[in-house]
Amino acid sequence: MKINLNVVPASTNDNKFYEDTFSTNENLISVRRLERGMDGSPLFFFLLRSEREILNMGKSFVIIYVIFFILSALITSFLGYYFVKKDCLDRIRYLVAQLTDIRSSKSEKTQVEVSGDDELNKLVEGINNTLDTLQSERGKAETANKVKSEFIANISHEIRTPLNSILGMVELLGETRLDKDQSEYVEIVNSAGKNLLSVINDVLEISKIEAGHLKIEKIEFLLGEMVGRVVSLYSLEAAGKNLSLTCNIPENIPERVSGDPTRLRQVLVNLISNAIKFTSDGGVEVSLRLDESCCPPKIFFSVSDSGIGIASDKLDDVFASFYQADSSTSRKYGGTGLGLSISHKLITMMGGQITVDSCLGRGTRFTFYVSLGIS
Repeated sequence: MKINLNVVPASTNDNKFYEDTFSTNENLISVRRLERGMDGSPLFFFLLRSEREILNMGKSFVIIYVIFFILSALITSFLGYYFVKKDCLDRIRYLVAQLTDIRSSKSEKTQVEVSGDDELNKLVEGINNTLDTLQSERGKAETANKVKSEFIANISHEIRTPLNSILGMVELLGETRLDKDQSEYVEIVNSAGKNLLSVINDVLEISKIEAGHLKIEKIEFLLGEMVGRVVSLYSLEAAGKNLSLTCNIPENIPERVSGDPTRLRQVLVNLISNAIKFTSDGGVEVSLRLDESCCPPKIFFSVSDSGIGIASDKLDDVFASFYQADSSTSRKYGGTGLGLSISHKLITMMGGQITVDSCLGRGTRFTFYVSLGIS
């Protein structure tokens, strides 16, 4: 490649000759540049001649420069993402994982930690201070709740003992010679005392569960006989309201099972008494079903009634303590709203689950299962 640069004096009077020119052909690139003096008169001009290859080299250089710039930008972006991910994102993910473990109680740690020394560490310090405060307040709340539950359990026990004596004396008094008015008064006192005892028993039961004093037994018992006895307890009450009370136990239900018959009986008592209480027409049915498709097989209990039912937007709250699906029911039907809550907690402690289906005005069905050893 050849480049020729010549300086030629301006010696002609042809103005067109003094114009700057640029010309190309297949082989050469030619440039002429005029230089003038202080007074504007032409002095000399530059003549530059070069082979066309230099233009191609310039184009190639521009293309190479653009490609180099794009590659540099891509490499810089990749390295930036890699170091940001390694330095920041991975540390944040590790921090989130620690917080998740602490929240789900999967870890005994009460503090979080990350490597490095930057703004993220200051955030971790703030999180640890908050966790310390929460841990302290949680401990205080648990202690207060335990003290409350123990106090309620103790005071309920102290109230129940003399109340049982009062009820015993009222029953003895009812067996003596009384006139019609006196018998009516004794019956009212006896009924009120039993209602009060039922409330105290519910409060005592829920306080035992919350305090962790309730233990689940594992003994062998006759399942059909136990269910039949519970149903027979409410036959007179159902008959008094002109309700049918039926018990359906299929032949494939095992005769002997192992579990906690006392707590299972308590659940059935709560559900059957509620069904009769909230049913004024129709009847109540208690049924059992063996599901052998489960491993191990499960025995499902259901208590159905044709009573007032529960609104669909209230179903999620029926197992809450002291909850009434309708505030008017506590005045019309009585009760504390603890029966279903106690039943739910007992079923959970026995390794089971309870569900409810209901239609307002058409009745309710409670279905549950518990962990029973089937002989």
